[in-house]
Amino acid sequence: MKRNDLMQDKRFLDTLLEQSQEKELLHVTVIGGEHAGETLLADIENICYMSHENGVLAGNYEELRRLRGKGCMEFHGEEIYYEWIGSVKRLVICGAGHVGLALVKMAKLLGFYIVVMEDREEFAMQARIAGANEVICADMEEALVKLPERAGTYYVVVTRGHAYDKKCLARIMDKMYVYAGMMGSKRRVTKLLEELEGEGYETWKLKDIHTPIGLDIAAHTPEEIAVSILAEIIAKKNKGLVLTEIPDAFYEIEDKKQEGVLATIIRRDGSAPREIGTKMLVFSGGKVYGTIGGGLLEQSALCKMQSALCKKCIKRRFWVDLSTEDAAKEGSVCGGRVEILLERI
Repeated sequence: MKRNDLMQDKRFLDTLLEQSQEKELLHVTVIGGEHAGETLLADIENICYMSHENGVLAGNYEELRRLRGKGCMEFHGEEIYYEWIGSVKRLVICGAGHVGLALVKMAKLLGFYIVVMEDREEFAMQARIAGANEVICADMEEALVKLPERAGTYYVVVTRGHAYDKKCLARIMDKMYVYAGMMGSKRRVTKLLEELEGEGYETWKLKDIHTPIGLDIAAHTPEEIAVSILAEIIAKKNKGLVLTEIPDAFYEIEDKKQEGVLATIIRRDGSAPREIGTKMLVFSGGKVYGTIGGGLLEQSALCKMQSALCKKCIKRRFWVDLSTEDAAKEGSVCGGRVEILLERI
C-alpha cells in the first residue's frame, strides 16, 4: 500500500458505519509528512481499524485518545486531521402526552432520531402519527432497561405522573447519555430527587439531570415548552464534545464493494456553508451519498473525486475559494475558503 495514495481497504468503511452507530469513534488521518495516508479508527478504549500496524498513529494511540473536538494539528512531526465521530443523535421521549407530541414534531425538524415510550396504546398511536421513528408501547421502565445503549442519546421524561417519572429517571441514570431532563414543578422535582438520593443514587448523577427541564423562556403551551427543552438540548450538544455526525445517507449504501472516495471538510476560513467534519462519499458507479454544501464547493469536490477514481490515485487535499467571481456566479453568498481532504476507500 502506497502511503501517498491514501489507499484504504474496505474494512475502513465497514468499521466506520458499524461502530459509529454504537459508540463514539476517533478518526485520525495523517495528511502531511513522511507517514501521509495513515488512518486510524478507535473508540475510547481500543483501536478498531488501522491502515498501518507500525505507523505513527497506532504507536501513539494513548496520546491520540486524549484529543477532543476536531481539526488539524502537528503530531510527532506529521500533520494530522482528527475528529470524534458520534452516533446519530437519538432523542428518547418517555411519555406521549401533549408536550411529548410537540417534542416529536419539532425534534424531527432538527434531525433527531426519535424514540417514544408510552404504555397507553391510544397515545402511542398519536406519537406514530406525529412522526416518531420508533414507538414502544410497553411499560416504560421495562422498555428503558431493554433499550440498546447509544452514546449520543438525549433523554426527556414527560410522563403523566410522579411514579412514572421516578421509575424512568432511575433507569436512565444507569445508561450513557448526553442529556437527561425531566419536566415537573420545582417542588415535585425536588421531592423526587430526594427520594432517589435516599435510595442510594449518587449525588453527582442527580445533579446532572436537567430539572426543571428546558431554558427559562416563560413557556406556557406544550409547543413553547417543547421549544425550551430543545433549546436546552441544542445548547448541551453544541457546548460539549464537538462530534461529527455520519450522514443518514451513508447507512443506506447499497454496494460498499465498489471503489469510492470520501471527502471531508478539514479547514475553513471565513464564512462557509458547512462545518468542519462534513462528509460526502462518491462511488465508481456514480452514486453520491451526503453533501458538503452544494454549489461551487460540491462541484469542485466532485470533479476531484471523479478524477481520483479514474486515475487510481488521490490529490490528498485542496482548497476551494468561495469568495471569487466564479463562486458568486454559481450562487455562493458565503465567501471564505474551505479545505477538503480526500480519502480513497
